[in-house]
Amino acid sequence: MSDRCALSKAVQAFLFSWICVGAVWVSGALQGDCHAGSSQANLGLTKAEEIWLHTNKIVAVAGPRAFPPFHYYDGNDTLKGISADYLFHILERLGLNADIRTGLAWSQVLEKAEKRQIQLIPCIAKTREREAFLDFTRPYLSFPLVILSRKDAPFIGGIHDLHGRRLAMIRKNAVNEWL
Repeated sequence: MSDRCALSKAVQAFLFSWICVGAVWVSGALQGDCHAGSSQANLGLTKAEEIWLHTNKIVAVAGPRAFPPFHYYDGNDTLKGISADYLFHILERLGLNADIRTGLAWSQVLEKAEKRQIQLIPCIAKTREREAFLDFTRPYLSFPLVILSRKDAPFIGGIHDLHGRRLAMIRKNAVNEWL
């Protein structure tokens, strides 16, 4: 049984049943009825998926280091943010524990996920490149992206105004592919 399939389906089902808006990272077909208060027993998981969840009680988790209020680490390297709240609630309900990987650059998070050394990224945007090695659930939140510039710089009203301009962007960030 693929760790992506079992964990994906369970996370998707819990997010669907708990908040009725979306999902986190790995995806799969949502089967069966899910209601608040669901346990593994009524998430519509196959026997193989239930066995995987039962035998894999620790899930390696990582994400962006500083993306408040969504996902960040405090001064004690404790995971905080909206995604952390969802993550801990879902893992508790599934009877799983998180092995939080701190101190990783974003590119390292993606590399380790591709090597299957990380099973869950609770705060990540979908890109074609990432879809090659990650399964995605439906998004559980969305927000607009903005372009920041110096106060004395000419107005940028949209992507067309960036043509011929020099941009600073985070390596391996989804925006790079979207642009």
